Amino acid sequence: MNKSLFCFLLLFFIFSINSYGQWSFQYYVDEFGDKTNESYISYTDYNGTFSNSATSGSKLITKLIVSYSIGDTIPTFRFDLYEYGRGPSVGKQIGESTYTLNIKLSNSTSQSYDLYPGENSLYIRFQSKDAESFFKHLKKESSPIKCYLEIDGEYSNQSYLFKINPVGFSNANSKLRN
Repeated sequence: MNKSLFCFLLLFFIFSINSYGQWSFQYYVDEFGDKTNESYISYTDYNGTFSNSATSGSKLITKLIVSYSIGDTIPTFRFDLYEYGRGPSVGKQIGESTYTLNIKLSNSTSQSYDLYPGENSLYIRFQSKDAESFFKHLKKESSPIKCYLEIDGEYSNQSYLFKINPVGFSNANSKLRN
């Protein structure tokens, strides 16, 4: 009986240590590199790929940053895409471009979202109308969400394939909101 109780407590302890899955809780820093009171959660996928006119299936690191502004009930989602594992480099488009994110859920249904480049064009964000839908998927899903991001530019096209594992998102989001 003591051995069973010990095993149970050990497993409980291991699983309770990281109830955020691959999501990490972080703070923004000021111009001096000091931590501010503003926090965010992030998820990083190191196994993505991207393709464009110069390459196909090259290394992509994707970072999803989730934050709230004062009074918001739906967070802001920001995608940083690091081509060749360095960057961020997405959003630096010449001319007009459209940004479309297609996701595939565990039940094989898919949904499409329009995105737009953020400040300084170094990252991309959801249109506000789509953030709520994506938020609900992150809270509800328990299997990785497959993501295919396509940028159709006036002079070039790029595609990005990556996954977001929602396990732990709800717990990390709750900590972020408190």
